[in-house]
Amino acid sequence: MSGALSTRFYGCYLLASDSPDPYSKSKTYIGFTVKPTRRIRQHNGEIKAGAWRTKKHRPWQMVMFIHGFPNKVAALQFEWAWQHPYKSRIVSNAFSVDTPKSQLLSVKVRYAYEMLHLSPWSAYPLRIVHLSERHLPYISACRAPPAHVECVHAKITDESIKALEKTGTDQQSSSDEDDEPHTSDTNASSSGMSGAESDLEQDPYDAFPRHRPAHGHHSSSSSSGQAGAFKCSCC
Repeated sequence: MSGALSTRFYGCYLLASDSPDPYSKSKTYIGFTVKPTRRIRQHNGEIKAGAWRTKKHRPWQMVMFIHGFPNKVAALQFEWAWQHPYKSRIVSNAFSVDTPKSQLLSVKVRYAYEMLHLSPWSAYPLRIVHLSERHLPYISACRAPPAHVECVHAKITDESIKALEKTGTDQQSSSDEDDEPHTSDTNASSSGMSGAESDLEQDPYDAFPRHRPAHGHHSSSSSSGQAGAFKCSCC
């Protein structure tokens, strides 16, 4: 496993529709962001630059995101494969992929957990951040993440999330968040870190509580010292 952490935040997130419309119940969306709190507001039309695919089925809820990618290219590769597992050679060759039209939340969660075991992503110091409880029942049926992948819970409004975003917004623009197809299954060596992305002396994600109990059990007990966040016992 590569232990190098980027000085910038790069995340891939999963949205689920909260619309009361029965047709919207199964709708999901996967994207890339450098600022989750801004991105969910864009998707819900509160501020400009939301994805055209999410103009329908509002409001949306960001249920989870995965971060810790060494650079933007690596994160975009994960995003593309998560969006298009049936097109990704890495993913489709590793496990059974459902119909391309499947948008079920349970399916998207399963893909994410399976992808954490595939190269090159299995070599990254990734973390799963759960922002909702609606998808947690599906996790018990998923393969447990690799031992080095941490799993935490928080709310999108938590200070821990804002602290993460500070590592990504000073040097980047909203152009990082677009709806165009991204680089797909490229060689892992193409995602090397640039000189501007030197290793951090201290892990910028230490604000989160960490816990790795038995897979398939859930807990929502509050963690001391972190308002709104609680230890993850689902992974």
